[in-house]
Amino acid sequence: KMILRDNLESYLKNNLNISFKDIIDYIFEFSILNENSQLLGFKGSNIIRSDNEEKFLGIHLASSYCAFLIFKMVNFNPFNQNKIEILISNKSIGIILDHLVIVNHLKEYQNNDGSIKCSLHESECDARYAYCILSIEKILNKFSKMDIELNINKDRLYEYLISCQSYNGGFGMIRDGESNSGITYCSISSIILMNKKIPNQSKVIYYIINRFNEYGVN
Repeated sequence: KMILRDNLESYLKNNLNISFKDIIDYIFEFSILNENSQLLGFKGSNIIRSDNEEKFLGIHLASSYCAFLIFKMVNFNPFNQNKIEILISNKSIGIILDHLVIVNHLKEYQNNDGSIKCSLHESECDARYAYCILSIEKILNKFSKMDIELNINKDRLYEYLISCQSYNGGFGMIRDGESNSGITYCSISSIILMNKKIPNQSKVIYYIINRFNEYGVN
């Protein structure tokens, strides 16, 4: 409902006392930087704790996707400036912004079989993160007004995605896995973002139609 309003910024300010700058500053609190203080991506939280601390301190593709998407929604282009200063725990931190550094880093998230993992630690690998990484590429292209190509093997990624298509046209999380509507959305969207052909389109349409029942959508 808020997104469809003519003036999102006014709505947030008048109803929630939140400005676009508040949102931008909050997101940058989750920045992950390299040794040169250059932005690589974003983590999901500052509060998750476990025995393996490092696992939760790194970049997560879903969090990075959401961060860049929100920047787009609030009309903030982080790459219009070379550096941004943020305040975390009363400490000023300078973040260097270079979209090419981010693009170069993202190649590390592809596995040998073409799949995309959500983080550089032992992590999940399925179509959700293919969709995240390809969407980040698209958003970065919008920000930079350049034709940026991720340095990943998209042919191999495509082959991986279509290998997860089930007999009924839907897509699963793994090869020979059960079809899932959310994963089907991510798979089809990823294929479209790569300008590839959707296999067995009639089966895909039939699968989607049959997600509707008397209770709504399953």
